[in-house]
Amino acid sequence: SYLGQMYSLTNLLTLVFQLVLLPVILPRVSERNFHLFIPVSYVISISLMLGGSGIGLLPIAALFTYLKAADYSLFSMGKEILYQPLEPDQKYGAKYLTDMLVYRAGKALVA
Repeated sequence: SYLGQMYSLTNLLTLVFQLVLLPVILPRVSERNFHLFIPVSYVISISLMLGGSGIGLLPIAALFTYLKAADYSLFSMGKEILYQPLEPDQKYGAKYLTDMLVYRAGKALVA
């Protein structure tokens, strides 16, 4: 039940990011600033979680919910913006290279 509620909140937050936040932010923020937001967002959210760690599991659940929702919407959009100037074949190759080498290698190292 607890995990179901957490994933429901994650999906709701993702929906809010995609339908409310992205259409408002993307036209007004430069691509560079949008990409700088990603690591800054991680640092701020992890700092807030560490600062509220005496409360119990709530800060950890909130951090997990935010990171998953941001990954599904904001960070995926940021990654797609990088591929915009490429030709279709270049785009496919760059996405393949990124997915196979960087993303999966990072997951393997973390595991």
